[in-house]
Amino acid sequence: MPNFYKNNVEMNNIIYSEEDELENKLKPSIDNSFNDTFPIKLTITGIRKYEKILNILSDESSESLEFRKERILGRLISSIPFTERYLINYLNTLLGEGNWSYTMNYNNYTLNIQSLIPGKLWYNELINFLSNIIPVNIVWTVTIYSATWNAVNNHFNNWNEIYNSNMTWQELMDGEWSIE
Repeated sequence: MPNFYKNNVEMNNIIYSEEDELENKLKPSIDNSFNDTFPIKLTITGIRKYEKILNILSDESSESLEFRKERILGRLISSIPFTERYLINYLNTLLGEGNWSYTMNYNNYTLNIQSLIPGKLWYNELINFLSNIIPVNIVWTVTIYSATWNAVNNHFNNWNEIYNSNMTWQELMDGEWSIE
């Protein structure tokens, strides 16, 4: 600022008001734009942009931001060549190490993956992933383990509330849940 403006009250007020606007409005917008370039730090705007780029149709009412972010990461790390080791690493990331198993019959070109998948959204993501990476000459299936009584009992705390809700088991188990 030139010296003849230093003692001018009007110019000082203008400069302070512009600094305040820059600090409170422009800087957060710049920070969010910068964060949206990294899939781990995505904001809701960045998630929507990546979903558009990757042709992902999402349901914002039923899918959490964390799930949507993880789905984007999963799609971004999907890269050729797809090997058995890559499949194992991906399934460990998606379903958790030790929460799944697989059998590969090389003579008959069949693959069966068994797991207790933590919800319908993750199941759909797994099916989408497998359909994109498994060669067409391999017949693959996904078998979902049954939940044990302890897993279900520990997940639902208030049985009276469930009973009074008149929901079916399909409706209860259709959302996100885990066996912890």
